[in-house]
Amino acid sequence: MSYAKIVVAMGSSALLLALSGCGIMAGGSSLYHGLTPHPEFPEPVAAAPAPAPAPMPEPAPAVAKPQGSIYFDVNQSAINAAGQTVIASWASYLAATPAASITVSANADVRGSSSYNKLLADRRAASVVTALIAQGVAPGRMQIVNNGSDKPLVAGNDEAAWAQNRRVDIVEQ
Repeated sequence: MSYAKIVVAMGSSALLLALSGCGIMAGGSSLYHGLTPHPEFPEPVAAAPAPAPAPMPEPAPAVAKPQGSIYFDVNQSAINAAGQTVIASWASYLAATPAASITVSANADVRGSSSYNKLLADRRAASVVTALIAQGVAPGRMQIVNNGSDKPLVAGNDEAAWAQNRRVDIVEQ
């Protein structure tokens, strides 16, 4: 038998096997209508509908950018309770905005020499940076600027002006 005749004979046999096993008679009626299925071969069951997709999680609430400065007593670098509140709000903001970085800008009032005011501003900046690090802010996200007494917020030579100038400002870069 030639190769072509074998292929035709096999194709015809495959077609007869496929048609005889499909269970559909001429006219579209089923050979299996009214028969009990064999226990090893149960009838197909319709698939359950796919569950509804899970709701998307709510986005984290935006944390408002903190405002306010940290003020210090005369010749001091210790952070008071009001300053701790400002630092905590910046730490929360920075935790919620990982791409943000800040500038810690330290200042002193005009009393004292320029070199003393620079050293005092350094100590104030160090206090604020240390407090932020303690609350989880990475040091690489902070830049320190020491203004000494060169950039007063309020002009004047009285206690009210000096109190406003003894500060550390935190600004997002």
